[in-house]
Amino acid sequence: MAEREGFEPSIRLLAYTRSRRAPSTTRPPLLSNKNRIIYNFYMPVKIKFQICLIFLSFFLILLKFFFNDLSIGKIWFFLDGNSLVGMQSYAEEILKSHKIGIYFYDMIIFLLNLNLLLILGIVFILISFLSFILNY
Repeated sequence: MAEREGFEPSIRLLAYTRSRRAPSTTRPPLLSNKNRIIYNFYMPVKIKFQICLIFLSFFLILLKFFFNDLSIGKIWFFLDGNSLVGMQSYAEEILKSHKIGIYFYDMIIFLLNLNLLLILGIVFILISFLSFILNY
């Protein structure tokens, strides 16, 4: 056998020179500290948008506790009080003319007493949820 092939094997082995080192057998960890951060620079824009919407919605819901008197009815009154009076007269007409008018009137009063910041927080959470569903 040695007479045919000589001293060198027929299958050539990969040789690494000084300029090209052999790869290390130890590999880097799969998760670095950079990937564990909630907001990463390399995230897609859609995920960044959803995270921002969620933080904004929770911030608005927290602000609701500091501004309890910021209801939709009060804001509507400060913007245009006449249209609010017109809405009240319309709700009272329905209250008098229909059997289920009391439910409509109670619903209008409930909506006018809701806090605007709470409503905006819920709307932003719903927008984030819908963008998640529609994008994936």
